Amino acid sequence: MTIRIIKYIPKVTSARTQYVDIDQNDMTWLQSELIRWLALLGEIDGHRNTDLRQVMKHWWYKRTPSLPKGVNGQNSPLTFTSGLVNNLMFGTQRDLSSKALDAIENISSQIVLLEQALVSDLNINTSSTATNIKFAQAMITFNIPQNETL
Repeated sequence: MTIRIIKYIPKVTSARTQYVDIDQNDMTWLQSELIRWLALLGEIDGHRNTDLRQVMKHWWYKRTPSLPKGVNGQNSPLTFTSGLVNNLMFGTQRDLSSKALDAIENISSQIVLLEQALVSDLNINTSSTATNIKFAQAMITFNIPQNETL
């Protein structure tokens, strides 16, 4: 397991929701990681192992108040991830909210545990390295010009 720390800067907007600015390279990586989650869990969905079927039923598909609500009500990890991919890649959404950051960290930690169990307990190769995503506020530096006329 690896940890990827993505730094962000809070944006100043007139919206009631706090949005953040993320480096474009990090955003591209994050989008591909979200797509990887969808592909991995889509593949697992066809597996006949009863434990995996329970994970899908009681976590991946289950609506939970720990995730932000969507247009159609409470999200599950599946609907949150799918909606975020759709909005970022094909819609008009360009930035993430602070609530979305928390949800991504939450889902990421569960995916890491699932991938570790797949490899160690079920001998299912996920052909990728499980990555735990953490967000950290970036430090903003200021350059103060020296006043040489003093």
